[in-house]
Amino acid sequence: MSAAGRRRDQFRSKGAEERWKEKDEAWDASDTRVLDVEAARRWDVLHGARWDGLDEQVPWNDLVRLLFERESPSGKLPVHSSLELFCVPEDPAWPTSLWKQKGLRVKRGKRIPAQTLLGTYAGWIGYEEEYKALFPPVEAYGGNEARWIQGNSKLASYTVCCKHYSQMCPHPMGRLLVAAPGMGNWMAAINDGTWSPGSHEDADVTKNRPSNVGFLEILHRGWPYMLVVTTTDVEAQEEILVDYGEEYWKEYLDAMARANSCKHTHGG
Repeated sequence: MSAAGRRRDQFRSKGAEERWKEKDEAWDASDTRVLDVEAARRWDVLHGARWDGLDEQVPWNDLVRLLFERESPSGKLPVHSSLELFCVPEDPAWPTSLWKQKGLRVKRGKRIPAQTLLGTYAGWIGYEEEYKALFPPVEAYGGNEARWIQGNSKLASYTVCCKHYSQMCPHPMGRLLVAAPGMGNWMAAINDGTWSPGSHEDADVTKNRPSNVGFLEILHRGWPYMLVVTTTDVEAQEEILVDYGEEYWKEYLDAMARANSCKHTHGG
């Protein structure tokens, strides 16, 4: 199943394309409004946010219009110019699970204040049932079920749910998701600061690093977007971190438990 449509940094699935074309009042909206009101109030971005080079908060209608005006010829929306990708070093300051993985941080000599829009979380957008078809079959991993489970779990780590939109416009194929692998932008490199997830005995919560950004769900012209906004001031060379949430870590730990069970059952 391939993307049937495209709408600024988003590759719509067939189901999402059909829903977008439907004539209901949700699609008639010509303005921009925040769907996750609770989070927006908590981060003080209910009515707007700062943007690249703008010190004052700008109303969401104006800010999103400004963002779209800077769209590149390829359809990509910009990300904040003070950001850079980096490779997580093999250093005890980071969990070993992140070593050699990509991360996102603030450039040297730069600083990003709280209530700043960093960009959109880009990628494929579609419904849960369609999403399952994106995962490679176990044959792609040589029939190794443990590796297949681990690989699928890694792909799932780049996926966020438009839960407020999904509640507002329910669909028989499940919730609407944004999946970044192969179609995303730098926002896909944002890591979680959790050192050792779960409640197992070796979990060391003292090593957890607090998040400094959050995902904010908005509706623009009847279509949902996931924005990344800073929730605190972020200093030079500081890594951008987000809280993946309890549901993600529960699914991750369940997947790792199934993978380990397969290894013991089938000998790796």
